[in-house]
Amino acid sequence: MLTKINIALLTALLFTSSVFGQDIHDQVKTLKKEIILINLLNGLYLTPAQKNNLKILIAEAENSRQLFKSNMKDIDAGSISVLNKLKQSLQKENNQDKNLKKQINQNKVKAHQAQRRLGKALQGIENKVAAMLNENQLIIIETFKPCLIPHASGRVGQDSGKGGIHLLERFRNMSNIDRDRMQPMFEEKYLDQYQRHHGRLNTEEKALLLQEFRQVLLSAGSLSDEQFMLEKQTLAENLQIPEQPGKRPAHNQTGRLGRFLLDPVMIPQLHTN
Repeated sequence: MLTKINIALLTALLFTSSVFGQDIHDQVKTLKKEIILINLLNGLYLTPAQKNNLKILIAEAENSRQLFKSNMKDIDAGSISVLNKLKQSLQKENNQDKNLKKQINQNKVKAHQAQRRLGKALQGIENKVAAMLNENQLIIIETFKPCLIPHASGRVGQDSGKGGIHLLERFRNMSNIDRDRMQPMFEEKYLDQYQRHHGRLNTEEKALLLQEFRQVLLSAGSLSDEQFMLEKQTLAENLQIPEQPGKRPAHNQTGRLGRFLLDPVMIPQLHTN
């Protein structure tokens, strides 16, 4: 049986491990983000003028975020006071004070308005960033896939179709019996990944998607070794899951361009890049 002292020591140890583990985790996340942004910057070839303008716009975006945090802190402080009153009211009698309910709703409205103001400010800054970039730079950002290791050909972002090529090569190397056994598992995994990006599909959509997936596998399995070497990249690209188009950012967020270029972590990279 654990004594009180042992329990206290164990609790302290778990707390310490959690704190330091989280600190290391944050360091890893930051390093990965920095590397991803460096890879993007290396492909954008920003001019000195663009870099200076971007630094100013990042600072402007960060000021908007800090103002939002300050507003939310005030709103949360008011919410705590009201919620404590509501808690005490419910503990004493099983009915709700209409005035407290009104104050809670008012705080919700204030929070929503603060989010909309931040979103409007950030999206306005994002438009300024877009205006200072050329067409090629905008295309690079639109098609950029975050990666730690740059593509060997120099293309910005992840190696296109690499995972698909591995799947097709694995499928080709299987016997017909193993293909029949493993194909349903491949289909289930592909369908799950697709729905994670695009939401749940109805029965007809699933059938159409899996029909296309099976056709790629069938094509890969029927080619000669020489033909497969020539066509494997194209086949693998047919298996890539496209990003969801036209997705509107949340009220308090930017779009794709701002998510990369208006991150404060970008500023040190602009100085060294």
